[in-house]
Amino acid sequence: QNNGLLIQMVISQLLHKVAFHPDPVGLFTEGKQHTNAAITASDIRRFYDAHFKTRNTIITAVGEVDHDEIVRCAE
Repeated sequence: QNNGLLIQMVISQLLHKVAFHPDPVGLFTEGKQHTNAAITASDIRRFYDAHFKTRNTIITAVGEVDHDEIVRCAE
């Protein structure tokens, strides 16, 4: 039964990867224990600083919202 669950998980991951290729959303998120353990807070800060920029940020609001209020909050 454990083997069947593993096969199901692998197939699901591969289908996800193919469906969303080449978008990063198709990448596996689990990582490996030894690589996850090696990530430091400094690594995360460097990644965040390199990739989370105003120029590539999208803000989405749904429903009865005040556009000007959303803009004020974003600024």
